Amino acid sequence: MTTPTPLTAVASRYGLSPAALAARIEASGYDDDVEIENPAPDGHVERLRIKPLGRFGNVFAQLLHAMLVARALGVRRLAFPAYEPGPSPGEAAGIRLEPTAPDTAPTLAARFFWAAPFAQVLAPAREAEAMLAALAPRYAHLAPAAPAEEIAVHFRAGDVFGVRDPGGYDWIVPIYVQPPASYYQAAIARARAETGIARVRLVYEGRENPAVEATAAWLLAERIPFTAQSLTAADDLAALMAARVLVGDCGTFAEAAALLSPHLRMLWAFRTVECHAHIHARPEPLWARLLRDKGVGLRVLRDGGDYIAPLTWSASPEQLAMIRDYPVEKLSLAD
Repeated sequence: MTTPTPLTAVASRYGLSPAALAARIEASGYDDDVEIENPAPDGHVERLRIKPLGRFGNVFAQLLHAMLVARALGVRRLAFPAYEPGPSPGEAAGIRLEPTAPDTAPTLAARFFWAAPFAQVLAPAREAEAMLAALAPRYAHLAPAAPAEEIAVHFRAGDVFGVRDPGGYDWIVPIYVQPPASYYQAAIARARAETGIARVRLVYEGRENPAVEATAAWLLAERIPFTAQSLTAADDLAALMAARVLVGDCGTFAEAAALLSPHLRMLWAFRTVECHAHIHARPEPLWARLLRDKGVGLRVLRDGGDYIAPLTWSASPEQLAMIRDYPVEKLSLAD
């Protein structure tokens, strides 16, 4: 008789597929590296541990997915990596969230960013809504108490344009096709007309994204009042979470801010509300469902089919030029 490995023992106990747990997500270029630490002979798990992968937005997505997996497996402890700005430790929906520390408990460790490896046991969307409601108070210290009557606009910069992030990751990967400057301009103009909100706040990590300068120049030309900020992650997050309207980019930072914001009423997105939806093996993009349930109006602008193709991001000079020059006339509101 073949002795099962710790991974197959856990998979057998909880109805998971060993092949799915070991699968590589080709669109991302990263595998999930599921491991069993301090394995129990019978395969039971007492703790989940999130392995580091990225920063605020990625870890938030991992926390939400890991909470759903913990609920499905009956696990009541979840350890998360140190990062800023992080959640406050404590209980959420009967699961104890705690910073990662040495531990002897049987542990399933993974990145939990991709839902597909755990699709067999993940609960339906209504369970995710409950998990989000339970998780949000752990971020309450980051959310401004009062809303800001302004349109916050977030630009992805830095890492996906070749600036090495603090974790040492190279994020110039095909997923992160950044919107054209014309998308931001169209979204701002339409949001102002629809909501009556006049002021605009530009939020960005750096100016590597050509859309930052192009949008600022357009705002000046149109005499639209605006401010710009590039501060700490916590300060930038607070600005996004305070806004009544958020114009997002392609990245998890703005997506997480939208999901956690107590003040958001409208979200604008380019092509899709959830930029990683295609790798999660879900019937519908979960982020869109959760935002609608919160009462957030979703507006998605699409290009004319001749912009940078999906899953081809390389931050090449040709792509940077297309960000600057893509015509606003080719954008339309998705149904």
